[in-house]
Amino acid sequence: MFSFVEDVIIDSIDDNCIKESRDMYQVNLANVKKKFRYILIFCVIGVIFLLLAFILSIMNIYERISLTENVVAIKVEDNCITNRESGSTLCSPIYYYQVKEDVLTCESSKSTEKFSFSKNKVYYNPNNPSTCMTEFDYATNPLIFFFFSLGALFILLFVIYFISYLKRMKTIQYLVDYGTLEKNLNFTMESVIPFGKVPAVNYLLPDGTTIHIRGDVGLKVPIYKSDNKIDLLIDLDNPTKSFLDFDIEKNGENMDKGRMFPSDLLKEEESNEELSSPPSSLYSNMVNPVMNNREEDDRNY
Repeated sequence: MFSFVEDVIIDSIDDNCIKESRDMYQVNLANVKKKFRYILIFCVIGVIFLLLAFILSIMNIYERISLTENVVAIKVEDNCITNRESGSTLCSPIYYYQVKEDVLTCESSKSTEKFSFSKNKVYYNPNNPSTCMTEFDYATNPLIFFFFSLGALFILLFVIYFISYLKRMKTIQYLVDYGTLEKNLNFTMESVIPFGKVPAVNYLLPDGTTIHIRGDVGLKVPIYKSDNKIDLLIDLDNPTKSFLDFDIEKNGENMDKGRMFPSDLLKEEESNEELSSPPSSLYSNMVNPVMNNREEDDRNY
């Protein structure tokens, strides 16, 4: 199930990130797509916490439905226990309340270090007064807020990392379509905490500036690779767009096209349209002799 969801989302990303793809180069995106699996974990954990918060909320609401009556407690015991080792004190107050002539007790199911005796009501079921809930418990269950906060945090992290992942995929696709390929660059392995080591290169730009480029997290040196060389796709107009991988090759069908940009694509389409439609003057010269011959034949007839 997890793998199926991953494949469906990644396929939709591949289809929709770039509307027009030239695929100038062949690259292996397995390592980049692997990051999506870790990103999806944030979403799964977030959904689990939100479900727990929802279930606790439903249980809390269901428990309160029958407790339609309330009464002020005639006595409240703090019922505190002190831990000798840590020195902390936890209180689970016990409420004594009276319904008609009966005096009943209702113990809090929650414990706290601080207890306010101002919360001294007891909520009970009029049909069964022993079914009760203290005002201390009647307040919102802190576990609901805790689980909801954690769920919202993990969902937020998922959204942030997912947007970053989409941008990275778009950048790589742009480089595959329009980037410049640099083959056989020397690389070193650098530590990226907590993801381990990744290949990195120092690349000299045409203007003489040297930039440091790291590979994507998860990129590992193939077993067969022993020459310490790596390939680079880079946008020389915007060197922040780069992609390191091993054995990047140019697609054979695009070998003669070279580096092209979207503006070049428009010019190429316009030129193709001009070639596909014959000039009007040429068309008239081809058609007029035929029409003249027909008119002359009609007169002779």
